Amino acid sequence: MGLKKQIKLYPDKASTKLIKFTAYIRNNIEKIVDGNDRKEKGLPFTSNLAESIVKSLINQRCKGHQHMRWSRKDLITIYN
Repeated sequence: MGLKKQIKLYPDKASTKLIKFTAYIRNNIEKIVDGNDRKEKGLPFTSNLAESIVKSLINQRCKGHQHMRWSRKDLITIYN
């Protein structure tokens, strides 16, 4: 059954989110990383490195502005 049909059958917000999430997982199952498999092989399995790099870049851009407040729009602009 297609996504739109499922949402019409179960229109409440929680069901719609669950249907969309299930469809996302189904469509991306090949790209989902098996953390236990990577750990067993001695490979990195967390996003700590990526998060650290992003934090570092944001800190470099904001030097001297430690108490700056961010809106969602500002963060999306920096991210892009």
